[in-house]
Amino acid sequence: MATADDKSRQHTAVLLAITGLRSGADYRAAEITRRKIGAKQMVAKGPSSSEYASVRLLIGIWDNIAASARNDDPLLDRIFEHIPVCHMYEALREAVEMLREEFGDEYAVDFEWLYQQYLLWLERHGKGPEYRAMICGGLHAMFG
Repeated sequence: MATADDKSRQHTAVLLAITGLRSGADYRAAEITRRKIGAKQMVAKGPSSSEYASVRLLIGIWDNIAASARNDDPLLDRIFEHIPVCHMYEALREAVEMLREEFGDEYAVDFEWLYQQYLLWLERHGKGPEYRAMICGGLHAMFG
């Protein structure tokens, strides 16, 4: 049976893996493109473009982050304390909606679920509109 220390180490390992995904060269390049032209414009470039592939990479990584956190509330708390969930979902929301037209309503549902859980977490922890605006605006995001 896993002890509290074992669980804490596992959560730390997951957070480090998430940071690793978000600091890889491909992710960083995709995020730079998103910041330059926007996620919606990346999708609009079409499936044969590098921009389209890059926005799919960003959304796919965030969907995987979300899937790894399902059914682990203590891990969710740690993710919400350290990872810019709100900032990235709001930055990628239009692209997700556009891609759902192509891939169906199940596209990036874990990412959307993570965002909804984050909003509930903000409410449970008494984080007001000023905090949400700051956090969702990417104040502490460093990179997406």
